[in-house]
Amino acid sequence: MKITVCVITILYGLLSAAAPLSQRKDREKRVPMVIMLCGGLLLTAAGILKLLNLPGVAVAAVVGALAVCMAAVMNGLKSGHFHLMHHVVRFLISCALVAGLLTI
Repeated sequence: MKITVCVITILYGLLSAAAPLSQRKDREKRVPMVIMLCGGLLLTAAGILKLLNLPGVAVAAVVGALAVCMAAVMNGLKSGHFHLMHHVVRFLISCALVAGLLTI
């Protein structure tokens, strides 16, 4: 179970970190893109830290998940295409991953 949660968290973090790279030409969304990139990298780090039984998992996971969710909301508001259910689902997935990392 631990390996499964860690791998899913690492993949989710990498996907979150890769998403802003596809929008790097859009200068209007630069701040949300940097926040999303940092959040994705923190989530990836949290999964790796947990896999290796190293400290710092809680802080990296919570800050990373919040950064990813916050950046997604900022992106949606700036683009004018805010879809509430998309953000609710992203938040629930992030919460489930953080809870999984903290309980295993």
